[in-house]
Amino acid sequence: MASPMDKSIEVSSQDMEKLRTHFELINREIKKILYDDEHEFELGDFEEMLNKFCNIGFFTSKESMIPQEIQGTKMFNDYKALIHNAIEQEYVISNTFDSKREENSIMIQKKLREEADNISKNQPLKDYNPIECYNALTVLKHKHEEIEADEITQLTELQNSTDGKLIDIMKKKPVLPITQICKIVGCAQNNTRYVCRVYFTLLDTAHAKAGDSIRIEWVDLMNGQINDDKRTKQSHHIRNGIGIDFLNIPQFTNPGQITNYNQLFRPNNWGPNSQQKQWWEAWIKENRPIL
Repeated sequence: MASPMDKSIEVSSQDMEKLRTHFELINREIKKILYDDEHEFELGDFEEMLNKFCNIGFFTSKESMIPQEIQGTKMFNDYKALIHNAIEQEYVISNTFDSKREENSIMIQKKLREEADNISKNQPLKDYNPIECYNALTVLKHKHEEIEADEITQLTELQNSTDGKLIDIMKKKPVLPITQICKIVGCAQNNTRYVCRVYFTLLDTAHAKAGDSIRIEWVDLMNGQINDDKRTKQSHHIRNGIGIDFLNIPQFTNPGQITNYNQLFRPNNWGPNSQQKQWWEAWIKENRPIL
């Protein structure tokens, strides 16, 4: 059986002041009746005073205000469905990449066991050459890094997409501050209908400082206006780490010209000190909005 304390009411200091004032007024009325020789105090008078005392708008327990089971209303069904769908997608993405990580880990363990057996059983230690094993493990290490980066990219895209959809279904659209600006790298030399553009953040984020490039994409101008993302956006990549190496880049033919539309490459694809990477770094330095 629940004790009286189980149904206690949380009252703020402001409400306590209201309650004190209310009690004093009722107390005065009771005293006035009790000390009035011309008025005969009856039980009905006491009941009326008691009803007045208990009839306080804020003096209502939370239990009576909130139903035991909140069913949700039509007003919020769209929000609920959108968030539920996003949570399901997040679960699928996380599980998919967990499986990829596990598969890659098994391959690493298998390679290490094979190498241990090879050392101990198949050849003398003096003839052992670790280069082949090292190369295989390096490939698997890079694969693990790609899995991690791709997961961050997909989860970031899901979050951005969900944020955009939430704004779309809001009746009163928020006035959002400008947090990004976009700059055009150029048209593809081998097909000028495709344009490459880069977004820079104006705020510090988890993977970037204010002024850093955070997203790159190719758009097809034949499918609509350049700002019509749903129709024109083709391949794209989102920054998934801090530094120049964590956002893919287009291929340059010279400092002012790009080629191979719809393709984006890791900055070290041509080597860590390649001319391609140097041209990209020079373009970023010239175009970043905040130094």
